[in-house]
Amino acid sequence: MKIFFIIIGVLILAITSFVAYRFVIVKLQSKELDAISHTHEHKEQKATTNTTTVASNCGNCGMKSLDFPQWNVKVIGKEKDSNSQKITYFCSPRCLFVQATTNQTTYQSADSLLVVDYYNQQRIEARQAFFVVGSDVASPMGNDFVPLADEAAAKDFLNEHKGKKIVKFGEVNQENLLKLLQ
Repeated sequence: MKIFFIIIGVLILAITSFVAYRFVIVKLQSKELDAISHTHEHKEQKATTNTTTVASNCGNCGMKSLDFPQWNVKVIGKEKDSNSQKITYFCSPRCLFVQATTNQTTYQSADSLLVVDYYNQQRIEARQAFFVVGSDVASPMGNDFVPLADEAAAKDFLNEHKGKKIVKFGEVNQENLLKLLQ
């Protein structure tokens, strides 16, 4: 009988030790995950390195552009009065066009204007892309310019999604911007 109680005591001790060990491991893993995923809410998140400044909030409306990877636009250019690189994001092509039509020289001289092709979800140069407007596909900003890599894809998208018109980057200006989005 004594041996029975000793065995039970050892089992209880072993189980208690194992549970305590698992508890410590889970707590440590949780703290590591918290440290990795920890973020702060800021009005605008900017990261600066020696040569690059990144503004991740939309350059037009201020939304968190990186929350919309299938829609966001990445503009790579130069800082004013410097050779440092500047990366600006927009939450959608629509926000890019709003800014680009009011400040054309800045965006014409940008090194890259990168939009995300609707079908293959790869970045493409906006100045070579075809944009479908008036479709049944909405971006975070609502009715938008849907970017596509080539004219054939744009025509297919226009037919599949009840689009109204296909336009190129250079065809959008302040006068027709609002008409195109209606």
